[in-house]
Amino acid sequence: DRFDEEVGNRVKVKENEWATERKTHVGEINTLREKVKSLETQLASIIKEKDEAVTRRDELTKEVEALSLKVDDLTLDVGAQFDEGFQFALEQV
Repeated sequence: DRFDEEVGNRVKVKENEWATERKTHVGEINTLREKVKSLETQLASIIKEKDEAVTRRDELTKEVEALSLKVDDLTLDVGAQFDEGFQFALEQV
């Protein structure tokens, strides 16, 4: 009868609306998933760069410490040579 037909038509209209909304939401979900993957890749790359920078910083810190020790040793050597030279000059006088 006519009532059942009208109800059936309204149900079809609603089902079509829901199908359209579902497609929209599925598309949005897929877009968000792709964005998450992209951000995860960027994050992994940034973490790797940070780790490499920390490692390089640590290496450079050790190098600076080693060079500072060399400078200190050379300063002492120069001072000792100066003292020896001065002492020699005094002995010659």
